[in-house]
Amino acid sequence: MILIKNISQLLHFDESKDSEILENAYLIIKNDIIHEIGRMQDLPKYDFNEVINIENKVITPGFIDSHTHLVFAGSRAHEFELRAKGASYEEILESGGGINNTVAATRKASFAELLKSGKQRLAKALSYGITTVEIKSGYGLDEKTEIKILEVVKQLKKITNQKISSTYLGAHIIPKEYKEDRESYINLITEKMLKSIKEAELADNVDVFIEKGAYSTLEAELIVKKAKDYGFNIKLHTEQLSHQGGTQLGVKYNALSVDHLEYLNDDDIKALKDSNTVATILPIAVLFLNKDNYVDATELLKNNVRVALATDFNPGSSNSLNMNLVISLAVLKSNMTVLQALKAVTLNAAYALNMQDEIGSLEVGKKADIIIHNTDDYKNIAYQMGVSLVQAVFINGQKRCFRK
Repeated sequence: MILIKNISQLLHFDESKDSEILENAYLIIKNDIIHEIGRMQDLPKYDFNEVINIENKVITPGFIDSHTHLVFAGSRAHEFELRAKGASYEEILESGGGINNTVAATRKASFAELLKSGKQRLAKALSYGITTVEIKSGYGLDEKTEIKILEVVKQLKKITNQKISSTYLGAHIIPKEYKEDRESYINLITEKMLKSIKEAELADNVDVFIEKGAYSTLEAELIVKKAKDYGFNIKLHTEQLSHQGGTQLGVKYNALSVDHLEYLNDDDIKALKDSNTVATILPIAVLFLNKDNYVDATELLKNNVRVALATDFNPGSSNSLNMNLVISLAVLKSNMTVLQALKAVTLNAAYALNMQDEIGSLEVGKKADIIIHNTDDYKNIAYQMGVSLVQAVFINGQKRCFRK
């Protein structure tokens, strides 16, 4: 057993408790799970294999990044500069750039190249305390490359200690070669790709980008219905650049999450209120696209909608894995408290991946995925904007990242 003692604040997020914070606390790990938490005055006299005195630092569950596009090739740095000069995301996409540029580079990249960059990005994520990552495909948009991306993700699952949830996003945009024949590409997804991916166990979830220039709500429903028939969990990109009705579609099909939501309306919030679907906010994408329409989480939280936060890491609209920045932006721009934002990147993000029974909170019996933060006050995690205060990370009770 491992004892971590003299914890200034232990943010456990056990919803069965009156408070989500224990002060002057201890935490005991046995094998790979949380064995016990409590206050120092109640510390039991066990025989411990290791005692870690963290001297008044903060502990949270490991961060969960429930929305990333982590496997891709190429760069879109030139587009970043174009947007800074006034070009919009939509204009760049319509001119043949945007996702199309990343698709071209990813189709050319080898499995080994994608695996190498994927490992590097996971290591960067770990330095920010991210112990669980969702990874989408969607930069292949043909059968061969989508399978290649998902095979890379499957290999990453085997070789990394971080937990990975894989998502098939073949319906990212319509590929250039199908521009005049959308129906055939959608049929490829529904009649062939979903079956192949399910049989090869290459994805846990299926996602669709519902937006002008991507997929209509009706097209998305065709894909979602078929994906549900195959037993996939559903996640949706929606209401990012305009209101398209994808939130209510997600609720209709019991989606794990609906993500982005910059153009969410009152009817969407009412639908979410009575559902199990998580509302996932991606604030770095708003910042990166040089916009200011951040999601206001006030009404979502008032209506007891479960709100998650994620990085949306990708080459075009959110080239960052900095979870501390996500948390700070949520406090500054989405009207969330620091505690709400931290719950949004832990327990609520676990719900967005259907992993809440295993991770997301520091409850007895859950996996010991833990961050030790080099501060005595959890509010500093947001206050020190963009600065990682991560001192140590444990995954399944094992040290994976430790800074002196």
